[in-house]
Amino acid sequence: MNLGSAYFSLNQPERALAEHRRSLRIALRGDDKHLLASIYNNVGLVLEALERYDEAIEAYEYALTMFNKNEDLTGVSACYNNLGSVCYARGDFAQAHTWYTLDMVLLRKRGAWTDLAATLHNLGHVALAQDALDQASAYFAESRDLYTAFDLRDYASEEEEMLRDAQTLRANKTLMKR
Repeated sequence: MNLGSAYFSLNQPERALAEHRRSLRIALRGDDKHLLASIYNNVGLVLEALERYDEAIEAYEYALTMFNKNEDLTGVSACYNNLGSVCYARGDFAQAHTWYTLDMVLLRKRGAWTDLAATLHNLGHVALAQDALDQASAYFAESRDLYTAFDLRDYASEEEEMLRDAQTLRANKTLMKR
């Protein structure tokens, strides 16, 4: 599994997929449910990078089922986020919103504040894609505030930039109506 992740980080998705499939065979023999869930999540990441979105969704959903059975909330959260990402990538913004919202609720419950900031950022992008500019601004502002609270200045600056972009879009939209 680590080899697959290494090849993925080296932008060699086909090799990463082959290594993850090898690790799946090993995990299946050992009947290691947690390892299986992690591998399927990683397979989903690779398939998403290869733009094989339907297969990525299947891998993420399988991992999600396994993480839920193991009561692994960190794994569940990762799957929610990854499912949101793949739905966003294929232009299914309503479904992306649903997955990211599930992740947001879980992250608030767990108190995973920096992960929450990232999910709020993702929700902001979904709202922009749906032309929900006020909602996008609210997500980016909350994300900025969380990053600021943890002294993550670069991330907070990115959220400020996203807020400016949303405000510019809103102003342009208002001008277009006139």
